[in-house]
Amino acid sequence: MKSWWIALVFVLSLNARAQSAQEPFIDWANLHNPILSYPHWSIKDCAMTYRNSVFYVFFSAFYEEHGRVRSHVAEVSTPDFKRYSQPLDWEKAFELKIPAESFNQLVPCDAAAIYDARKHDGYFYLIYAGRSEATTYLHRGWNRLALARSKDLVHWVPAGTGD
Repeated sequence: MKSWWIALVFVLSLNARAQSAQEPFIDWANLHNPILSYPHWSIKDCAMTYRNSVFYVFFSAFYEEHGRVRSHVAEVSTPDFKRYSQPLDWEKAFELKIPAESFNQLVPCDAAAIYDARKHDGYFYLIYAGRSEATTYLHRGWNRLALARSKDLVHWVPAGTGD
């Protein structure tokens, strides 16, 4: 019985050493803000997800082009917040077509986020803002949040409209 106890303590100490020898999830001590910056872009409105040891970071990018300020959504990936992929080349990207309702006639879908709940009920869920006017609230309009779902990211069903 005593040898079993010694073996258990030995195995637990090896496991503790192996865990402490692993690299941290994020090398926090060696990160410095800002973690991402571009010399001729203003970036904001960020979101992030993590999959297969890679962080995917999405953000709005504002830049000047031919005397006009442009805006677009960009994505970069990083394993460690030190090295990043290049942004701006979405080969398989497409625009989501969200149905307009009475509250979102002017801008049907703005500032959206998708949640993949297929393992729960077979749907993707989209939470988004929309508006039908652009005069109130500093000309940003009266935005309201909405929810829609889709099985294929193409055909969206807004909440309260059935399937």
